[in-house]
Amino acid sequence: TAPMAMMVAPSVGTSQFYSREIPQVQVVERVVEVPQVQVKEHVIEVPTVLYQERVVEVPKIQDTILTKQVPRVEVQEVTKEVVRPVNTISERVVEVPLTLTTEVLHEVPVVQQVDVVKQVPKATVREVQKQVYKPTPQYR
Repeated sequence: TAPMAMMVAPSVGTSQFYSREIPQVQVVERVVEVPQVQVKEHVIEVPTVLYQERVVEVPKIQDTILTKQVPRVEVQEVTKEVVRPVNTISERVVEVPLTLTTEVLHEVPVVQQVDVVKQVPKATVREVQKQVYKPTPQYR
């Protein structure tokens, strides 16, 4: 075990002393074996029976009842009253006031300045030489 140190503490109001030991920690190395596991795979083939199912149709007669509903036409005449509007025409003359306005023309003279440009053609003669085919008759 480790050596212990002693500590003495006086108590308050009395003359008694208490002693207490303080433990000292000492580190010691210890060697421990840790097991390691190594796995090796080993395949062993074991014969087994494998079943495969397949569908085989077995005929079975099943009776069913077919009910076909065909509509039977039945006509019933029902009278229905409908209001038909009848229009009557009546003529009524209402006098409406109308104001007619007649306009009278009154001429006002306005002076307007206009420039007159008179264009007079100027004759210029230019001679151009032109070749013309002249037919020459050939006699036989």
